[in-house]
Amino acid sequence: RVDERLGRFHYDLVATSTFHADETIALVDGRAPVIAMLAAPSYAELLDEVRALPPGSTVGLVCATERSTQNMAQWLRDPIRAAISGGRGVELLTALRGDEAALDRADRTADLLLLTREAFEIGLAARFGRHERIREWTYDLDPAGLELLRRAVERIRATRWPEAGAGGR
Repeated sequence: RVDERLGRFHYDLVATSTFHADETIALVDGRAPVIAMLAAPSYAELLDEVRALPPGSTVGLVCATERSTQNMAQWLRDPIRAAISGGRGVELLTALRGDEAALDRADRTADLLLLTREAFEIGLAARFGRHERIREWTYDLDPAGLELLRRAVERIRATRWPEAGAGGR
């Protein structure tokens, strides 16, 4: 989709998470600068919690869409791999809005439930017992990364619209 968008529209800058930096740089192929941004510290803490799960644990991914589930599973690939090395056996299961059987299984078996922001917004958290195991899965970005992005945007504005100055337009 990035390649298609770059073909149809002009972009002065492309920002992505560090997780997608290599593939984004390859897709952009020099047509615009790419800034990779780190996830906020709360995300790193969540990954640490997944890594620290005991053998035989189950992590439930609760999402509103299949795409969200795929994204979460991809982000968790390395921490889960670390948790299952040496036969630790951490299981990853998914549950989507409307799939009552999967939601029930997640409620019964998950030691840790990761819910997307959208899953919270549509009320899925309320259907689970033992709320202490529920965590919000967010893609919030690190404030320093946002500052780097702001500066890059200011440089582009100054180049494209020098009369606008640092305040931009």
